[in-house]
Amino acid sequence: GTPDAREHFVLGLADDQLGYHIAPESQYPLAVQEAAANGNDNALFNVSPQIGDQITARLLEIAGTLGFGR
Repeated sequence: GTPDAREHFVLGLADDQLGYHIAPESQYPLAVQEAAANGNDNALFNVSPQIGDQITARLLEIAGTLGFGR
């Protein structure tokens, strides 16, 4: 990174995306049903229905501190 940068952040997917971000919380139940009907097991590995929303909110917060607007 740049030594004189205002802030440094390490952004990644925690080696396996903290589970799979299959849908926003508001759409989660339907997404789980549709995935199961198609033989998709991603919902089994999702740590929380809120994780995608939480990560998005935090990244937007970080972007704001760096001067990026919405």
